[in-house]
Amino acid sequence: MRAQNVPESIGIHIKGNPEYISDEALMEVCDEVCTQTIEKLTKTNLA
Repeated sequence: MRAQNVPESIGIHIKGNPEYISDEALMEVCDEVCTQTIEKLTKTNLA
C-alpha cells in the first residue's frame, strides 16, 4: 500500500488464510471484513 501511495486508513487486514478455514469461520471473517469496509467507506476524515 505504501509503495502505491494508498492511504492506510482504507486498508483492511484479513486474518488467517481463507482457503484453509471452515465455512463457518469464513463467514465470521466475511462479516468482520464487511463491517470494517462499511466503517472505513462511511467515515469522514477531516484531519
